[in-house]
Amino acid sequence: MGLATISAVLKKAGHTVALFDTSFYDSGRITDRAAREKYLEFKKIEGELFQKEKGPIDKDLKKKIFVVLGGPHVHLYPKESVAFNGVDFVIKGEGEIPLFKLLEALEGRGSLSQIKSLTYKENGQIFDNPIGDLIENLDELPFPARTLLPVKKYNSILGGGHIVTTMFT
Repeated sequence: MGLATISAVLKKAGHTVALFDTSFYDSGRITDRAAREKYLEFKKIEGELFQKEKGPIDKDLKKKIFVVLGGPHVHLYPKESVAFNGVDFVIKGEGEIPLFKLLEALEGRGSLSQIKSLTYKENGQIFDNPIGDLIENLDELPFPARTLLPVKKYNSILGGGHIVTTMFT
């Protein structure tokens, strides 16, 4: 639900958003889809996807997109995570506001150094900005952009054959 909520925030701000859950694609299809997107956020770090010498994506594709990581692993290890080949940015903690501000900065309307919760590389040096405040009133967030997800593919033994998504709080 995190990426769906982040996507909803970006859509509300006027950004064009495409979201795909990498759980349902093999690595070749991820690369094909990523080639059509300007920004790419991977929601997981698993297996061979992030081998330090290999990087998450091939060099030709890397010239076309930015890679942004978020989630519990990168929150604990932001500098180590952004040091991976091909990774441009890490967002620690809640991603709704920092990712919006990152896109604004990449479009020339802000400074990376002023974005709380952002870790990034610039001229070979890693910068780790302080973590931002938590969103106090979650009712201010738009509902998750479920229309961007293949919701019919989500299921659970607990759902009795119905579409199910889980949210941890």
